[in-house]
Amino acid sequence: VAIYSDNTKVDLNGKLDIKLKPESTGKNIAIYAKNSSATSPITVQTNQSKIEIDGKKDDGTVTNQGLALYTEQGGQIVANGTSLSDGLYMKVTNGGSAIVSDGATSNVQAKYSTIDYDGNGYALYTKNNGNIDVRNAKINLYGKSTGFERSGVLSDPFTINLANSKFYAHSNDVSIMSLKNIPSLNFSTLAGTFFSGYLGGAEVHGANGAKNYKIATIDGIGAFNIDSNYDKSRALDPTNEGTNDYVLTRHLLMQRAKINLKSGNNVRAILSSSDIADLGEQTAVGLANYVGDEINLETNTSVNVDRTDKASGAVGVGSVGLFADSTNVSNAGTVNVGGKGSIGILGMTRRIDADGNPLPSGSASLELRNENTGVINMDGESAIGMYVLNNDSFAFN
Repeated sequence: VAIYSDNTKVDLNGKLDIKLKPESTGKNIAIYAKNSSATSPITVQTNQSKIEIDGKKDDGTVTNQGLALYTEQGGQIVANGTSLSDGLYMKVTNGGSAIVSDGATSNVQAKYSTIDYDGNGYALYTKNNGNIDVRNAKINLYGKSTGFERSGVLSDPFTINLANSKFYAHSNDVSIMSLKNIPSLNFSTLAGTFFSGYLGGAEVHGANGAKNYKIATIDGIGAFNIDSNYDKSRALDPTNEGTNDYVLTRHLLMQRAKINLKSGNNVRAILSSSDIADLGEQTAVGLANYVGDEINLETNTSVNVDRTDKASGAVGVGSVGLFADSTNVSNAGTVNVGGKGSIGILGMTRRIDADGNPLPSGSASLELRNENTGVINMDGESAIGMYVLNNDSFAFN
């Protein structure tokens, strides 16, 4: 620990320049406060001050440890700037987090800070209702990093103040936030729910050409209701950024979800090979559910999928109407797929990686049902209506 306070007032009035690298443990902390009173915080003069944490040892071992600012047991750190030009700069590479606050009476204030985070964890992390205030901050995320996590229930307490902050995703593997156990989502209000709700007043921007970063990775949705028409091709037009179609196609990753295509609504994925590549997908797919719960097509619905140039794909040679990974499917609507080797409903007990190897998560069974009102229309050589692959117990070499 470079600077430590246990109920002791510490004023850092000069220009701060802390650089930490791991040795035997890697558990480096730049500034650590606990048991602070109202008169004994650690205060940081932020203008031209910087903290750099490198979690890689000299032998190349990545520790994924090290923190810039950490409070627990009522610790208080005040490191507020008045503009981005005089705010605290924090850079964490291969480390744990930039800011961690543990406990309801713990608080880190880092308004107008600039954070560069490139790690496998969270740039901002709270535990036991710890408090973090990064209003007006600039937060750059690199690699496979995540900005923060919060409950999927919007009414639950959220103790990170993100008002007027800006996140910049520098990689398509970045996720701005991680959400768990959302009770329900409606497609017709999807973008507003995220931008006006879960993001807490923050903005999100792509950087360095990243377009398919995730605003959220979601683990568990009680019901995701597609209650208006959804067209993946709308996500190809940058002027549609921020719309429901754009957000769902490019910026959300869901698992353990129950997806319901509501009566009277349709899904379209009529795409060329270049469109598919631009969206970061392997082939044209209408609806996909990973490590899921269910995909349900109600009556008077349709899913329409085709590759306009009939090129080969990786999931199916042609297109796939519904892709179910460890997910039960009920089709009471109409699935239309086109192209050589296209598949109406494709079910796998386990999702596969780019080399065809089953991933660890999954199920040993799934159920695909074409109900008495369900129709699957195929247009193409070697097309298949329903295909189930039990890949629970094999791997490709």
